[in-house]
Amino acid sequence: MRFWLKNLSLSLLVAILTCPVLMTGCKTQTTTESVQQGPSDYTQWEHETQRQHVDLEKRNAEEQKEYHDWQQSHNQHH
Repeated sequence: MRFWLKNLSLSLLVAILTCPVLMTGCKTQTTTESVQQGPSDYTQWEHETQRQHVDLEKRNAEEQKEYHDWQQSHNQHH
């Protein structure tokens, strides 16, 4: 009986310590996506301005500013 109780206690401890780590990983991904306004806006900007697809973070500062300016003017119209 002690063997099963010890294994159950150890399993519960592992589950309790693991759950917050897993939940934090999911929350971080959701937060990142919500900050970026979604990929559809960025893809639309690339299409409308006839640019090759490149991750926004890899674009130079001038292009990032152009995208943010476009996004603000585009969102004002909707």
